[in-house]
Amino acid sequence: MKKIFYALFLAIVFCLGINNVSATSLKGTIIVVNGNYAYKHYTKNGVNTAGGTSWFLTADGKVAYCIDFGKSFNDVYVSGSKGELRSFVGSDEVYNKLNLIAYYGYGYNANHNTQKYYLATQYLVWKTLYEFGSWPEYNLSILEFYTSGAYYHAGSKIDLSAEVNEINSLISKHYAKPSFCGNTYTVVEGESLTIADTGSVLGNYTITNNNTSNVSYQVSGNNIVVKGLKASTG
Repeated sequence: MKKIFYALFLAIVFCLGINNVSATSLKGTIIVVNGNYAYKHYTKNGVNTAGGTSWFLTADGKVAYCIDFGKSFNDVYVSGSKGELRSFVGSDEVYNKLNLIAYYGYGYNANHNTQKYYLATQYLVWKTLYEFGSWPEYNLSILEFYTSGAYYHAGSKIDLSAEVNEINSLISKHYAKPSFCGNTYTVVEGESLTIADTGSVLGNYTITNNNTSNVSYQVSGNNIVVKGLKASTG
């Protein structure tokens, strides 16, 4: 069985027109989404700050995510090179985690093509980098998205929990193997054998049959049905 691999496309972008603002002390970072625009309220080294740009980022016609929280939107850096991105994020562990977030996040399937899935993906990108030590000058311990009220002040909180949980669930299963992996089974000629994957990850794999003259197979959900066509010799 061969796991389907993936490609990562991230851009280092964000924060056009950052200005100091006079406001009450923030307990974290708030992203206010208004139409196609996102306005950030956050603290940097204890100073309340704000800035914004489009909430949906693209570069060279591809979906992109911010991985440098304090950069100007004009300082766009796009790279398809693993070496350059790996150097920016600091470790293979972080790079691989961002790969998985980008893959299973926005655009993974038809159900993931929503604004909330894009925001959830961006949320996980920022939180991952922050939790691995990026941007200690910012307070991203609390990171929340809101609809816009008057003058880009926060309106209603955008609940991304379902999208974040779904992405994390898919990531947690990425390296998991079907429960029957490594076992040996015997199927009688002319009969069928149903083998269940109790780990429910079979759908993440493609299956190759190297013995088409003796057996056939069909995948149904988390089951694989193997039929014996003729007895093997030797």
